[in-house]
Parts: sequence; C-alpha cells; structure tokens
Amino acid sequence: MKAALFVLAMFLALPGAARATDWIAFNDHDGAGVSTCQPEAGGRDPFFCLFLTCAQPGAAMEWIIRYEGTALGQGVLPMTLAVDHGPAQEIALHRRDEGTGMQVYAGSFDRKAHGLLLTRLAKGLRARLTLGEGAGAVTHHLGLAGSNKAISQLGTLCPDPLTRGTAMPEATPRPYHPQPPEEPANYTLTAAQVQERLIGRTLSWSNGAGTSRMLFRPDGTLVGATTLNGTETALHGQWQLHTGGQLCWTTHAAGCFTFHETPLGLRVYRSDGGRALDLGAVQIAPM
Repeated sequence: MKAALFVLAMFLALPGAARATDWIAFNDHDGAGVSTCQPEAGGRDPFFCLFLTCAQPGAAMEWIIRYEGTALGQGVLPMTLAVDHGPAQEIALHRRDEGTGMQVYAGSFDRKAHGLLLTRLAKGLRARLTLGEGAGAVTHHLGLAGSNKAISQLGTLCPDPLTRGTAMPEATPRPYHPQPPEEPANYTLTAAQVQERLIGRTLSWSNGAGTSRMLFRPDGTLVGATTLNGTETALHGQWQLHTGGQLCWTTHAAGCFTFHETPLGLRVYRSDGGRALDLGAVQIAPM
C-alpha cells in the first residue's frame, strides 16, 4: 500500500503534460510494479490510478485501482480494458479497505488470461478503461506513453512465481487437443481505423528494398522519402482512402497499401498487383 501511495505522490509532483499519459515502473521495500495516473478533467488532483503490482519478487501480481471520484459500491466491480480498436477484456475487482480515504479495488492478474492484454498495453497507442457496468459505468481514456518501457521491466520486478527458483517437476504427457484462440490474432484495419490511427501521423518501415517514410496529410497530400544504400529520394503526391481500408497513393509512381494488426504489432502490405506483399513493421511517430 505504501508503495502505491508513494507512486501517487510522485504523480502529483509531475508536470501536467506528463501526468496524463506517462506510465512508470516503481520498486521499493513495500512492493514493485507499473502504474499510470489520470488527472480529473480541468483539475489538478488525480482522478484515478491504475497499478499492476506485486508485494515482492516472485509473488503473484494484482491489478489495483485507486479512485477518488464517483462511489462505485461495495461488491464486485467489473473493470474492462481495451487497447486501440482491439477487443475488451473484463477483470473482476473487489473492494479493499486500506484506511486511506480513497476507494481501492483489487483483482488477481492471470498471466495466461491477461498476457495478451499486457502486450497490447505495451505496444498500443491508447486504451479505454471502464469501471462498473450499465448506467453507473465510468469510462476513462488512457494514454500509453511510456507503457512499453515500464511494462518491459515487470519480468525483473515481478517474475513469474512458477518459473522462479527450482525447476518444476516434469508433467505427464497428455494427448494434444488444439484449442481455439482466445481472440482473433490478426485483422486488417478498416477505413475508419486507418483515418483515426494513421492519417496525419508520420509512418515508417524498412525491408530489403530500403526504408520508407510517409506522412499522409489530412488534406489528401503525401510527403515522405525512401532511402536505399544511403541515397534518399523525396516523395510528393496525393492519396485516397477506399472503403475497404486500402490506402492508395500517387507520386512519381502509384500503388496501394493495407495495414494489418498482428500479435507482434502493425504491419504494412503492398496490396495492388493482385497479391499482398509484406513491407515490414510500421513505426508511428508521436503526435
């Protein structure tokens, strides 16, 4: 508890521009983990903080919400988290009395069930967190700046207790029964998703043909450059977004792209010419 309050105190000391989006990792004698605090709109005090924490290395992790807003009841509190346009995942939280004057809710972190969600939090652009359900639900939009760096430290701060220390006894082999995936692993961005996530942002990717950098401006113009063997060629042209999510462009040449979300991140494909050619992983420059 003291560790979480220490993180909250650090949050209050941060400049306003950083407080709203930055994730941090923390580690002291009372616990370790990662956290993000979101300020109340128009105010200076934190509206709520989200923690993923363990009491000590090797101990089980848990999700914790510390909340200073609307009363959310005494029973089970459902929390749902969705990253970018991915599916929402529900986590059951329970009220915890810590005598601090804040509402505190905690729930177990399941490494198998929540592992993909944690990966998405590390690699995504923004998240949507909803507390409660029905008419009384409260929704918050979380920035994910710093989440990748903070979450990458969890393996050291809160290692998996099942893999820490002595080796586990060898399990008895069982017949293999393939299981359906928990969630779709891949999807192609729709036109609306391309418009929201990519238009107005500088995109870059690299492959055997060099490095490409493109900015699809909201006014329909395109600027960028391609680099091969140290030689850079500037690009200037126009672009058009089709209803199926295909982004077509014309410079000194012409072509079309589609963008695919995968478990390893966003990838771009050249989609004209009758086949899809994987051009590489997409890097999106900050706003």
